Amino acid sequence: YAIRKAAPKGIYPSDIGCYTLGLNLGGVDTVLCMGAAVGQAAGFYQAYRLSGKTVDIVATIGDSTFYHAGIPPLIDAVVQGARFVLVILDNSTTAMTGFQPTPATGSGAAGGAKAAADMEAIVRGCGVEYCRVGVPGRLPEFVALLREALAYSREKGLAVVIAREPCAVLERVGG
Repeated sequence: YAIRKAAPKGIYPSDIGCYTLGLNLGGVDTVLCMGAAVGQAAGFYQAYRLSGKTVDIVATIGDSTFYHAGIPPLIDAVVQGARFVLVILDNSTTAMTGFQPTPATGSGAAGGAKAAADMEAIVRGCGVEYCRVGVPGRLPEFVALLREALAYSREKGLAVVIAREPCAVLERVGG
């Protein structure tokens, strides 16, 4: 809802994950495979740019998918000068396949303390200058953040918004 409210005439590439349910809500236009949202968003941007047209593009990717398959296409999108907003849906778990920890949790799949990945540092390390964290449950603030990111992407380049909120299913079952 927040993405469509911020970019009502946009293109919304996504990939496989819980957020694929956004297809039924009109918040997702494409569902291909893990990490596809980033490459598709970059491709849509270049295709529209070459045709002399502009369109808002807001891609969504889950936190686990970002770590698994989203970093290489993000680097390429930055290098190629793509302009879109990438929303990383960070719920701190891999809910779709059994609630395994993500690299950011500091916990291994079999338990035990591990080094924690810093998502914001990774995004910036990919060359992204605009990286902000928001809470989607605070809807008015989150829509304003998405609009700010869209304005940045239109003028300067790729923008990343990390939508950070616990997984509702995991909280309900007491995980």
